[in-house]
Amino acid sequence: MHSMKASPVLGDLTESHDNNFNLIRMIAAIAVLVAHSFTLVTGDARNEPFSWVFGKSIGSMAVDFFFVASGLLITGSLLRRPSIREYALSRILRIFPALILANLLCVVVLGPLVTSEHLLSYFSNGHTFKFFVLNNTLLVGLQYQLPGVFGENPYPFAVNGSLWTLPHELRMYILIALSYVLSGLIAGEKKEKFLSIIVPSAAIIGLAIHFLSEFALIDYFHGKKWPWLLFLFFSGASLFLHRNKIKLSTRAFTTLFFLLCVSAFNSTAFGFFYSFVVPYMVIYLAYIPGGLVRKYNYLGDYSYGVYIYAFPVQQSIVFFFPDSRVGDLILSSLLATLTLSVLSWTFVEKPSLGFKKTASLLLARVRFRNAS
Repeated sequence: MHSMKASPVLGDLTESHDNNFNLIRMIAAIAVLVAHSFTLVTGDARNEPFSWVFGKSIGSMAVDFFFVASGLLITGSLLRRPSIREYALSRILRIFPALILANLLCVVVLGPLVTSEHLLSYFSNGHTFKFFVLNNTLLVGLQYQLPGVFGENPYPFAVNGSLWTLPHELRMYILIALSYVLSGLIAGEKKEKFLSIIVPSAAIIGLAIHFLSEFALIDYFHGKKWPWLLFLFFSGASLFLHRNKIKLSTRAFTTLFFLLCVSAFNSTAFGFFYSFVVPYMVIYLAYIPGGLVRKYNYLGDYSYGVYIYAFPVQQSIVFFFPDSRVGDLILSSLLATLTLSVLSWTFVEKPSLGFKKTASLLLARVRFRNAS
């Protein structure tokens, strides 16, 4: 008899960089672009087809994938870092250099090009300054509008609507770091074991709040995104913390995917079942499919650039070509956004990652001198 090949354990795979996370993030970023195309051409997000069928747009699902993947990867990064300072530096250098440039281009290039205001009025308007400052700090709110920009578009005035997820993402980075520090203070050397208890608990709390607000059992959290995003991110984190107990089974994945498709006949059932299976499905897709798909890793990590540039690019195309159809916008904006994202990766993001390594070495030398 031939024995079936054993399903790999997640913990045996997480140390390798040979995975599909770059590809998953890229597909997710493009999915957000596709979803926004329906919104920006028609002016109504409900015109996105996935929303009709599943009660959830393809862009929303893409964001879900981002947060699960981020939770797993960021937790792994945190536990491998010798200090919280290095962890914080790593996160700052990954998020902010490209974001600051994107916001600067919106303010000093795109805005003056399309604004209905006089340039002096545009630059002296407090909202212009506020856009640049808030969108580069993230934690104290966002500014979506620039004076006179895109006011006549079907989805008016929004310059970069995709940024709404970044403050949530940054808060998750801070929350997982605080959980790690708290675990160290309470449990000492057993901090990872303690963390493996409080992180899943936070995920369960987030999901419970989400369901209670979705079914109108509590009003306070209705319409708030953070409980759902907390669940997703901390689910990914939980999977990493329990990585040595989790098997990635093709049979389990196939069964869950089939049941998810069946549940799509009712949007409420789909939303409920989707909540429980999406974290496992994300990590399965990240680590198990191999072969040709892994060749994508030879390219750069362009997904962040696609995410932060797509929305203003799409709004610009709709502004200059108001008769654009959805398909036209998807193709033209994808080409333009990919160009910007490749430039962003090559000249901003990749050099920032190189600086991160240099800065980490400097921090290590400082620690060594202080210790001696």
